[in-house]
Amino acid sequence: MQIKFVETSAAGLRWMKHYYRQRPQLNRENAFNAFKVAQQNISSGMVGGHTFEDMEDVYEYKIFGTAFSIIYTQRNDTIYVLDIRDQRGLRSAKMLEAFNRRLRDKYGL
Repeated sequence: MQIKFVETSAAGLRWMKHYYRQRPQLNRENAFNAFKVAQQNISSGMVGGHTFEDMEDVYEYKIFGTAFSIIYTQRNDTIYVLDIRDQRGLRSAKMLEAFNRRLRDKYGL
């Protein structure tokens, strides 16, 4: 399956990059390698996330060794990444509201 990052995922990805840049004591390389592995696991279809809160067809997959996870939905052979979530709540989850309002129509989800 292919992975497509929709516009709502940009803020979460920027936050994750910023978080690791500002904390040199953490291993940024390991975190982003784990991010790549998480993408591969999701796209393989063999390993999936759990349902995110009470949102229909939205899943969360934890990025191993980090406090971040990938929020996504799937249609046919495409995984749509909706957000990179900081599980500690250090970033707003407004993207889910945007997803429900705009992106479901735009992407036919």
